[in-house]
Amino acid sequence: MTALELTEDEARELSTALEIRIHGLRAELAAADARAYRAELRRTLERVEQIAAHLADRLQGGADSNAPVTAPV
Repeated sequence: MTALELTEDEARELSTALEIRIHGLRAELAAADARAYRAELRRTLERVEQIAAHLADRLQGGADSNAPVTAPV
């Protein structure tokens, strides 16, 4: 497991970036025709959603905005 230490502000920025990526993956999945490509998109979407959920759980701890937030990568 790899860990990434971020301030709360950095973690919130990362959370926003992940949500944008999730939105893009969902749109791409909806437009994809090839079965193998759709399967790969689904796997990628699931991984990114898991990372986003884990980060959101860490952020809900209500830490000080300068305190580090550690999440596995």
